Amino acid sequence: MSRILIAYGTTDGHTGKVAEFLGSELRRLGAEVTIARPGQVPADPRRFDAALVAASIQAGGFQHPLQEWVTRHASVLSRIPNGFIAVCLAILDPKPRARKDLDRIVDRFVTATGWTPNLVKFVPGALMYTRYGWFKRILMRWIAGRSGGSTDTTRDHVYTDWPDLIRFAAEFKASLGGPVRGPVSAHGVLI
Repeated sequence: MSRILIAYGTTDGHTGKVAEFLGSELRRLGAEVTIARPGQVPADPRRFDAALVAASIQAGGFQHPLQEWVTRHASVLSRIPNGFIAVCLAILDPKPRARKDLDRIVDRFVTATGWTPNLVKFVPGALMYTRYGWFKRILMRWIAGRSGGSTDTTRDHVYTDWPDLIRFAAEFKASLGGPVRGPVSAHGVLI
């Protein structure tokens, strides 16, 4: 049984939901999963067979406590199968410049932490209008309006592609080897 650590940082809570969802899927596939935020994350990630690190992009960067944790454990993370999940709304923006900006943000994270993930997955996040303060709600509405997101601030809007995360979890688990629970398609993908 693969032991997988999912370490995550979140600002408004949605990245935590993404981490929990991935953890649930990986458990369903037969992995032993530990999900934790910095401060709760086990001090020694060497006891895991693989690790996923998830963080949301906020103001052009990622959560500082998570970045510090990754910096401290970069060499250990690099020795086990790993991946970085960047949760952000900007991935929905079809303009090439938006993707270049996201790649630059991840590159800065990699440089700052000394950790080069085996894979990077961008995951659309959510507009959590009902959790934002007045200023952030207005700012996020303006940003969403510019990039085609919802400007209805009376409710939250989740853009995460959950079926895509199911596929990602299956592919990540399969890459670790060992038995995988669940039905498999003719192409070797869990369905």
